[in-house]
Parts: sequence; structure tokens; C-alpha cells
Amino acid sequence: RSTSTVIRSPDSAASPPKLFKLLAADTHLCDAIVLDSVWFFDKHLDAASLQRSLQELLRLYPALAGRRAPGGMIALNNAGVPFSVLERTGSARAVLALPEEPQRGMFAECHGPKSVAAGRSPIMTVRLTHFEDGTSALGVATSHALLDGFSHCKLVQLWGIWHTTGC
Repeated sequence: RSTSTVIRSPDSAASPPKLFKLLAADTHLCDAIVLDSVWFFDKHLDAASLQRSLQELLRLYPALAGRRAPGGMIALNNAGVPFSVLERTGSARAVLALPEEPQRGMFAECHGPKSVAAGRSPIMTVRLTHFEDGTSALGVATSHALLDGFSHCKLVQLWGIWHTTGC
């Protein structure tokens, strides 16, 4: 069973939307990559509270809710971040015990880099997976043109701090 919604910043986008210029190196070298990561938790994560904290994070980082625009730009249009919730059998522990890494896309919704670069797909996606034993997995995918690997992980860390402390 799966549900999906689009999370937007509480601040509405300007009309026409402001544009954020990416570095030329990022658009030429990193457009072909979508980063995805997954974090496993020994508890049930509440989707509604994660969505609320993501809204606040998008207020701070509006480019994540935007879409790519021509000329190496991101339109700060608040198009939003798709957030899906998936119910699965088994447990996070069972997945972690597998001898191989989980298949790409199993825990994060990864759009093709060309689709992201063309502005047809979101810059960021989130997938929350609830396992029947009460454990959870949080998958996050972002465009490498906006965030490198370190920044991708720091963003999720900041989101976690924001989520647990409210600031």
C-alpha cells in the first residue's frame, strides 16, 4: 500500500518565480547524477510530522521545492517535493541483514537525471517506508547539480534536527 503527496513551503512562490543560478560546473558535470540515500530507524516514523518539518525546511531552502529552468537555473516556483509513504512486509533489520545493498529505487524515488535537468521532474523526493514490525526507512533523492554528497547528507541531518527540536 502506498500514498503520495506533494510538500511545499508555506511561503508561496513569487509570480513570476525568482530564478536561482547554478554554477556552470554543477550543470555540466553533475546534471547526470541523482543522489539517493536511505536511513533505517528502529521505530515507526510519523509521516505527518515529517511532512510538517519538511515544509519548514523548504522555507529555508526553496530551491529544493523548485524545478530546473533553462540556462542553468532553478525556478523557485514552490512546485514541491513528492513525499510518498509505503507499507512493506518484513523489517528494516531483515533488509540490513541482506548480503547485498538494497536495489536502487527500493527506498527512494529516483527520477531520471535528464528529466530533472529538463525541469520535468522534481529536484528532491522523499519516500518513507513503514515495515510491519514497526521499523522505518527514510529515503531521500536530490539532484547532484544542487547538492553534492556531503551537502545531501548534511541536509537530511539538518532536517532531522529541525524535526526533533523544532528549530
